[in-house]
Amino acid sequence: MRTHLPCPDCGKEFEPKEILENSTIAWPELNWIYFLCPQCKKNTHILVEDGRICTVDFIGAPGPDWKVNTPMIEKGITARMDPGYAHVWLDGHHYEFEAKQ
Repeated sequence: MRTHLPCPDCGKEFEPKEILENSTIAWPELNWIYFLCPQCKKNTHILVEDGRICTVDFIGAPGPDWKVNTPMIEKGITARMDPGYAHVWLDGHHYEFEAKQ
Protein backbone atom coordinates (compact mmCIF):
# COMPACT_ATOMS: atom_id res chain seq x y z
CA MET A 1 0.00 0.00 0.00
CA ARG A 2 1.28 3.44 -0.99
CA THR A 3 2.24 5.73 1.96
CA HIS A 4 3.43 8.74 -0.05
CA LEU A 5 2.27 10.63 -3.14
CA PRO A 6 4.81 11.75 -5.74
CA CYS A 7 4.88 15.23 -7.22
CA PRO A 8 3.99 14.70 -10.90
CA ASP A 9 6.68 17.19 -11.96
CA CYS A 10 9.78 16.37 -9.91
CA GLY A 11 8.88 12.94 -8.48
CA LYS A 12 9.64 13.78 -4.85
CA GLU A 13 7.32 11.81 -2.58
CA PHE A 14 5.27 13.39 0.21
CA GLU A 15 3.25 12.09 3.15
CA PRO A 16 -0.39 13.23 3.28
CA LYS A 17 0.44 15.64 6.13
CA GLU A 18 3.07 17.36 3.97
CA ILE A 19 0.60 17.67 1.10
CA LEU A 20 -2.01 19.26 3.35
CA GLU A 21 0.54 21.63 4.92
CA ASN A 22 1.65 22.82 1.47
CA SER A 23 -1.77 23.28 -0.11
CA THR A 24 -3.36 26.70 -0.48
CA ILE A 25 -6.81 26.82 -2.09
CA ALA A 26 -9.64 24.46 -3.00
CA TRP A 27 -12.31 23.59 -5.50
CA PRO A 28 -14.82 22.11 -3.02
CA GLU A 29 -17.29 21.14 -5.75
CA LEU A 30 -14.63 18.72 -7.08
CA ASN A 31 -13.09 17.73 -3.71
CA TRP A 32 -9.78 19.24 -4.90
CA ILE A 33 -7.07 21.16 -3.10
CA TYR A 34 -4.07 22.86 -4.74
CA PHE A 35 -0.67 21.55 -3.62
CA LEU A 36 2.53 23.58 -4.09
CA CYS A 37 5.53 21.25 -4.19
CA PRO A 38 8.17 22.67 -1.83
CA GLN A 39 10.94 21.16 -3.97
CA CYS A 40 10.13 22.16 -7.56
CA LYS A 41 7.56 24.93 -6.79
CA LYS A 42 5.00 23.50 -9.25
CA ASN A 43 1.31 23.18 -8.38
CA THR A 44 -0.74 20.00 -8.54
CA HIS A 45 -4.44 19.32 -8.03
CA ILE A 46 -5.12 16.82 -5.25
CA LEU A 47 -8.39 14.91 -4.80
CA VAL A 48 -9.26 14.46 -1.11
CA GLU A 49 -12.06 12.14 0.01
CA ASP A 50 -12.77 10.16 3.14
CA GLY A 51 -10.08 7.50 3.24
CA ARG A 52 -8.35 8.52 -0.01
CA ILE A 53 -5.99 11.16 -1.40
CA CYS A 54 -4.82 11.27 -5.06
CA THR A 55 -3.15 13.44 -7.65
CA VAL A 56 -5.40 14.36 -10.60
CA ASP A 57 -4.71 15.46 -14.17
CA PHE A 58 -6.79 17.41 -16.64
CA ILE A 59 -7.41 15.41 -19.82
CA GLY A 60 -9.46 15.48 -22.96
CA ALA A 61 -10.68 17.88 -25.50
CA PRO A 62 -13.00 19.40 -26.56
CA GLY A 63 -14.37 19.62 -23.01
CA PRO A 64 -12.60 19.60 -19.68
CA ASP A 65 -12.27 16.26 -17.94
CA TRP A 66 -9.88 14.79 -15.40
CA LYS A 67 -8.46 11.47 -14.27
CA VAL A 68 -7.19 10.17 -10.96
CA ASN A 69 -3.47 9.38 -10.79
CA THR A 70 -1.53 7.73 -8.02
CA PRO A 71 -4.35 6.98 -5.59
CA MET A 72 -3.38 6.43 -1.99
CA ILE A 73 -5.57 4.95 0.73
CA GLU A 74 -5.28 6.98 3.92
CA LYS A 75 -7.71 5.62 6.50
CA GLY A 76 -7.15 8.55 8.85
CA ILE A 77 -8.23 11.25 6.40
CA THR A 78 -11.72 12.78 6.44
CA ALA A 79 -12.98 15.50 4.12
CA ARG A 80 -16.02 17.77 4.20
CA MET A 81 -16.72 20.28 1.49
CA ASP A 82 -18.95 23.34 1.65
CA PRO A 83 -19.31 26.13 -0.93
CA GLY A 84 -16.69 28.35 0.69
CA TYR A 85 -14.13 25.89 2.03
CA ALA A 86 -12.66 22.41 1.89
CA HIS A 87 -12.20 20.96 5.37
CA VAL A 88 -9.81 18.06 5.85
CA TRP A 89 -8.94 16.23 9.05
CA LEU A 90 -5.86 14.04 9.48
CA ASP A 91 -4.47 12.67 12.74
CA GLY A 92 -6.56 15.05 14.83
CA HIS A 93 -5.53 18.16 12.86
CA HIS A 94 -8.00 20.28 10.91
CA TYR A 95 -6.89 21.85 7.62
CA GLU A 96 -9.07 24.47 5.95
CA PHE A 97 -8.71 25.65 2.35
CA GLU A 98 -10.64 28.59 0.96
CA ALA A 99 -12.55 27.98 -2.25
CA LYS A 100 -11.08 29.43 -5.43
CA GLN A 101 -13.23 32.34 -6.54
